[in-house]
Amino acid sequence: MKTTYKELWNDEYLTSFVNRIFQSGASNSKEPNLEFWFDDPKKGLQIDHSAFLNRFCKELGIRNLILGKDVTAFGNSVPVFVVGNRVEQMDTKTFKNVILKVLTIYDEENEKLMEGAEEPYIKGEDVITKLGLGSLLTEKGISLIKGLYDHQIIRDDSSSAYRFFRNGWLLITKDGVSPLKDYSELPKDKLVWNTSVIDKDYIDQDVVEGEQHYRDFVENLSQDDDGNIDPKNLETIKLGIGYLCHTYHPKDANKWVVACERNFDPNRKKSMGGNGKSILFESLKSVMNVADVDGREFEKGKSDRYAFANCDASTELCFVDDANEKFDWSRLFSRTTGSFMVRKMATNPIYIPNEDAPKICVSSNFPVPDDDPSTMRRSYLIEVSNFYFTQLFEMGLTPKDIHGGKFIAGDDWEDQDWVNFYRYIWDCISLYLNKGLPKKLSASPNQIRSRLLVKMSSVDDRDELLDFYVEKLKEYAQSGKEIFVEHFYREVRENFQYLPARITNKKLYEWLKEVGNAYGYLSNPNEGKTSYGGVLKLVRLAPIKNEWIACGMTDYRDKNGKDPLSDKLSRVY
Repeated sequence: MKTTYKELWNDEYLTSFVNRIFQSGASNSKEPNLEFWFDDPKKGLQIDHSAFLNRFCKELGIRNLILGKDVTAFGNSVPVFVVGNRVEQMDTKTFKNVILKVLTIYDEENEKLMEGAEEPYIKGEDVITKLGLGSLLTEKGISLIKGLYDHQIIRDDSSSAYRFFRNGWLLITKDGVSPLKDYSELPKDKLVWNTSVIDKDYIDQDVVEGEQHYRDFVENLSQDDDGNIDPKNLETIKLGIGYLCHTYHPKDANKWVVACERNFDPNRKKSMGGNGKSILFESLKSVMNVADVDGREFEKGKSDRYAFANCDASTELCFVDDANEKFDWSRLFSRTTGSFMVRKMATNPIYIPNEDAPKICVSSNFPVPDDDPSTMRRSYLIEVSNFYFTQLFEMGLTPKDIHGGKFIAGDDWEDQDWVNFYRYIWDCISLYLNKGLPKKLSASPNQIRSRLLVKMSSVDDRDELLDFYVEKLKEYAQSGKEIFVEHFYREVRENFQYLPARITNKKLYEWLKEVGNAYGYLSNPNEGKTSYGGVLKLVRLAPIKNEWIACGMTDYRDKNGKDPLSDKLSRVY
């Protein structure tokens, strides 16, 4: 996960708070006393629980942020640290460490003040010991701290996006990007996730002339088979970038973005990679708060309850890397169209409301299965060319070699590279805000063929078998006639005599429908429309026996060894 330029609970801030503790204890102080400990003549050192939770922690900046906006949200909160309009999520361990750090600094500063004094005083280390014996420094204890009911995290909306830098923030709309704004211009009741603040000062200028490494990188990903930029594919990639970098969730179009290979080789035994998919999503860490998730934890039959443990309420983008052919896409369903559950070790799970949840991007070295409408409906596919793989395989050139000896969005980029990079990202966001994601995204011919060949992976001559299917579908479509499915089965088996025994007629027909659907032919011959799960029509053979004979089916026998021509009541499909 990307880190910001400094944590809110840094030593400088905590030392300033310790000075406030001393000042609040002075007789002339107008601020309530921040000390939550006192000496009882009979019982010794005592802790005022209420003062600790409601005064000390609140003034230090520790609060509970409510997740969601409806009534049920009040039971769904996360502990945060607030300084000004910045807020950062903290877990129980961090909460405890911050309190202990404050009291440690308190002792260090107190020793300087009390040097040479003979009067006894309460030491922070004794307060630490006393706290350690109670239940305040626990998940239950921190849940009692007052919530931030009157503040909300500033969020992107349907028509704009916010990006935050160390020296200011930007507003991006479909018309472009605003000049850099000061944080004082933010509404008083709005908070900014500290982890969303980009660890750089923004240079407010237009694209710098010269090398355009990120633009060239994206355009290389969009190349067609002839090495030319495919305008349609380029726009698909740019819209995908814009969608991921805009945190607003459109209720009717919540999707995950998948980068896959345009020229997948279904004959290989393992994934190859190296085409720039992961680099594309990794580069977004320079503008988004990204949590990494291992795609290998999502295999069917394998369940990792803590797969999303790297995510929290401030996560803007969840990057699932290296989804393989066994990837269980259904595990992303609820986190895409419902609340986003995050389960961490030894803590209660949190449920991030859909409108505040991170978006999901996935890199996969295998085609996304298109036989599940639920998966396809939620998928926005980015097809990546084999440009970088070819350069590495044929020329030995890495992306770094190709782009001036610099990593994409790497630490070795110069100011002009970052200016151009940010402007390109802003353009992608503006493009998305202007056009949105397309309602239907057509796959390339290469991707369509690859998906079908993967489904036929049990057949050695899968390329020839697919070509045979396509030609047959063309022939059937041109004839406009009904076709005997048993004749189709016979033709397939006559042309491919080495089909594995486990390839049943049912499987041959499933492939026929899938190929027909993929290439725009009728997938269901009887309903006259593209459909999943259509059934064959059972008809009497007698009225159409001449067509049966013309097909050369006179020697056909059913599974019981019976000739259908011998019985007037025989039916065929």
